[in-house]
Amino acid sequence: MGVYTFVCRKSGNAWSAKQINDGDLESSGPTTYELQRNVVKTVQSSDNSGGVSSSFSLVSPDSAVFQHVDDVLGQVGHLFLRLLPFLLDIGVTKPVKVV
Repeated sequence: MGVYTFVCRKSGNAWSAKQINDGDLESSGPTTYELQRNVVKTVQSSDNSGGVSSSFSLVSPDSAVFQHVDDVLGQVGHLFLRLLPFLLDIGVTKPVKVV
């Protein structure tokens, strides 16, 4: 269980993904959609887990970062980060001044 981060690159008409943290997983696909599906399958087959969440962010037209989280704590952290702007707006959480 853990977080899997991949650097994705487009070369010609195909996308490829290479894991950058603690491993050598790789995957590829003709589109970003197929690439994401194939990366998730690769991760799931490597550690026999079910995925919790994943994120794909284009950095440029030919490169991206893909992250797959497969544990509950990662999902909770991801949810908190998504809710943080809303929580700040309604005053539930206040920014902390670092001295």
